[in-house]
Amino acid sequence: MTQETFSLVLGHDSANLPWDQVSLPVRLGGFGMLSLSTTSCPAFVASWIHSVVELPLRFPALISIIDNLIQRPSGLIGKSLVKSLPPVKVLPDLLARPKKLQHRLSHELYTFQSRKLVEHSPTARDTSRLLSLQGKGAGAWLNASPTSQGFALRPCDFRLASLVRLGLPIHLSDWIGACNCGAPLDESGYHLLTCRTGGGPVWSHESIAGVWSDCLRSLSIHHRRELRNRYIHSDCRPDIVMFDVDLESNIDLDISLAHPWSSEIYPSSAEKVGVAASPREARKKAKYDHLKLPGGSTS
Repeated sequence: MTQETFSLVLGHDSANLPWDQVSLPVRLGGFGMLSLSTTSCPAFVASWIHSVVELPLRFPALISIIDNLIQRPSGLIGKSLVKSLPPVKVLPDLLARPKKLQHRLSHELYTFQSRKLVEHSPTARDTSRLLSLQGKGAGAWLNASPTSQGFALRPCDFRLASLVRLGLPIHLSDWIGACNCGAPLDESGYHLLTCRTGGGPVWSHESIAGVWSDCLRSLSIHHRRELRNRYIHSDCRPDIVMFDVDLESNIDLDISLAHPWSSEIYPSSAEKVGVAASPREARKKAKYDHLKLPGGSTS
């Protein structure tokens, strides 16, 4: 039922969707639709481990039997699960820290599955996309509660964002035809998201600034958008300036977008998580660090 509904939302046949990615946690690039077959293993093992800890205390005669099981973890929890966990004496380590065991085992399993997905991705661009999805905050739009207009996506926007996240063809030419620059639109959506003539980067930038502004307004935080002449002798122009009530501590917010396939980043973005955002962040910091910020401001 869940797979059929998700397939209908995306407009793709269920058989063509990458369920191995969809079933990963959001922080690992998935949609949080966790697999019951994968989750059941940690639940079973956690139950066993707690039994191993408790039974010797109540039934001392079982100590030797349990010791044998600990020495042969594959006989206790299954060879497939043992192979997916780090190559150490798994069971003794787990026995030493039984708290939140199911959570920790699930984390190991899904991390292992995510690593396999990245290693077997068909192209370097797919590798870059999957690693980028594991960056800090990359899945925030999936975790956000739609408590206000700024936190809610229209069905068409959710579908588009989901297709980009999964690396599925978007067929933008069916909706738009071509970019304003005259170039044809690729199925990945890369050109539309990065072409300045087409307005994709500007639209994305303004949308993010708008969400931030809505958030601050809902919290009754005084702020201004695009405050001109903030720094008279500098080209720095923060997107949002947050003013403290006593005007002694202001905060500048400057938004920057980076696509993992852009020429300045790719193919380095296919090597590790965070490569796409780090250079832009460093340039922004360097741009503001040399300024003497007025009113005790921080950036």
